Amino acid sequence: REYYWKGRAESFAWDGKDGSGNRVPDGTYSYVVSAQDKAGNLTRKELKGLRVDTRPAPLYITVSERAFSPNDDGDRDTVTFKPYVGLKEGIKSWTLTMVHEELGAQKTFKGGPVVPESIVWEGKVDRGATAPNGIYHGLMQVEYFKGNLPTAKTTTFRLDTLPPKVDITLSPVPFSPDNDGVDDELSISMRVEDISPINRWHLEIRDPVGNHFTSYSGRGEPTRTIIWHGISDTGELVQSAEDYPLTFTISDELGNTTRIEKTIKVDVLVIREGNRLKISISSIVFAPYTADYLNVEEERRERNIATLKRLAEILKKYSAYRILIEGHAVMEYWDNPARAKREQEEELIPLSKARAEAVKNALVEYGIDSRRISTKGVGGAQPVVPHGDLENRWKNRRVEFILIK
Repeated sequence: REYYWKGRAESFAWDGKDGSGNRVPDGTYSYVVSAQDKAGNLTRKELKGLRVDTRPAPLYITVSERAFSPNDDGDRDTVTFKPYVGLKEGIKSWTLTMVHEELGAQKTFKGGPVVPESIVWEGKVDRGATAPNGIYHGLMQVEYFKGNLPTAKTTTFRLDTLPPKVDITLSPVPFSPDNDGVDDELSISMRVEDISPINRWHLEIRDPVGNHFTSYSGRGEPTRTIIWHGISDTGELVQSAEDYPLTFTISDELGNTTRIEKTIKVDVLVIREGNRLKISISSIVFAPYTADYLNVEEERRERNIATLKRLAEILKKYSAYRILIEGHAVMEYWDNPARAKREQEEELIPLSKARAEAVKNALVEYGIDSRRISTKGVGGAQPVVPHGDLENRWKNRRVEFILIK
C-alpha cells in the first residue's frame, strides 16, 4: 500500500489492508518512506520487521480438583491448574488469579513469555497466609505483543480446611428405659454444617468402664435424630443410675474431622421381673472392703449422695411396697471352689450385708420409713456375669432393691 503527501507528511495508522482495502496476508512487512524537497534532494528511510499476525490465540484452563484442604495432612493439600495455550509464540506475559466468589482475588501467579504446563496452588494468599475458606475459580490472562489478550476461567472449586460444625442434643436427661411409658426412649439429635459434603460418621456409646456398648454409623449426612432404647449390641439393658459416654466422629470428603463427646445419664430404673419390681444399682461406690460410701473421692461421694436421694424419691412413689435391699459382691477366688466358699462366707456376705445396711440408713435419712426396709447380704452368689469376665464383672458389685407388695 502507498501513501502520498504534499508538504509535511502526517502521522497515520495502518489497518493491515492493501490499497484495494483487502486484508494483507500474514507475514513480515517493511515501511519505506521517501521525501524530496524543491531543490531535488531525495531522502529514503526503511523500517523493517513489521509483522502481521492474524492467527487466533485460544486459551483454556482446567483445575485438578473440585475441592482441596491445604492443612498439611497429606490429603489433597494442593490444587493443580493446566493451561492450554493455542498460540505459544509472541507472548509478552501471563497471569493466573485465584478468585474467591465473595472476597475477590486472593493469589496471583505471573510470568512470561513462557506459560508453564502446570501451576500448583498450595492454598496461600499473596502474603503467605492460608487463603479464606470458600468457593473459588481460577482466572487466567495471556498478553501477546501483537495485542491479543485472551482470558479463560476454570470451573469452580472449594477450599475447605474447617471440620464440620456439629451440635448434639440428648433428650430426656436423665433417660429411663424401664418400659414404664415415661422417658423410655433417648432422642439423639444431630445438626451438622459443612461447606463440603459429609463422607462418613460414627456414633459409639460405651459402658461406664469404657467398653463398647452399641454404635451407629453411615456415609453421607447423618440422620437428624437417632432414637435409642438403651439396649446394647448384645441385647443388654443399660445399668441403673450410670453414665454412658457417647462419642460422635464425623469427617467430610476432604478428611476434615470433628469429634464430640457427650454423656448419657441413666435414671434409676424400676424393672418388672415377673410379678415383682426390682431396682439394680452398680454406681454406688464404697471405699474398698468397707461399707463407707462417703469416704471416697469427692466427685464419687457427690454422685453417691445424688443417686441415693433420687432412689428415695422413686421409692416414695411405691409407698405400698416393702423393700428388700440386697448387697452383691465380686468374687475374687471364683476359680478355686474351696477358697471361694471361704471368701463368700467370711468376707463377701458380711461385707455385702453391711453395705445394704448403709444404704438402708441413707434411705431412712432421706425420708423412707425404716419399717418398710429389710436387708440381706448375698455376696457373690448371684453374679449377673461370670466372675471370670474381668471386663464386665464390675456389674456384679451392686445393690438391688426388691419391691414386695
